[in-house]
Amino acid sequence: MTPDFQQLLNQFKGNLVFKRLDTTSTVIPDGYDDHLYRIETNDGYYYIFEVDFIENFDYVTNYIKRKIGGFKYFVEAKHPPEKFEDTSPFKVSDIYPTPSDFEEFKKYVNDRYGSFEGYFNFLIKI
Repeated sequence: MTPDFQQLLNQFKGNLVFKRLDTTSTVIPDGYDDHLYRIETNDGYYYIFEVDFIENFDYVTNYIKRKIGGFKYFVEAKHPPEKFEDTSPFKVSDIYPTPSDFEEFKKYVNDRYGSFEGYFNFLIKI
């Protein structure tokens, strides 16, 4: 089962149109359930990274670099969460501690639409 990619793209800035799923990589590092999707859009290729637990933004950037090498930038979300306690992952399981730098990276986070409950989503231009 995969996310609704167009609905997910609609949560980020820009007018991206989903064309097709290119590849899917599901990994479980350290016991966490993370998903990485490569999609083709009207603006080229992007990755969508779904993650349920984030210690900090370095985890996200380092994971992406390990899996795909380099990338251009993270796309900003249209409606990022105001605080961690308002996010879907926190509401599903309040055992997750607040990421140490949540205020710095929350502008890149979608956690509401197009994906599964309890996940953060990042859109990455490659």
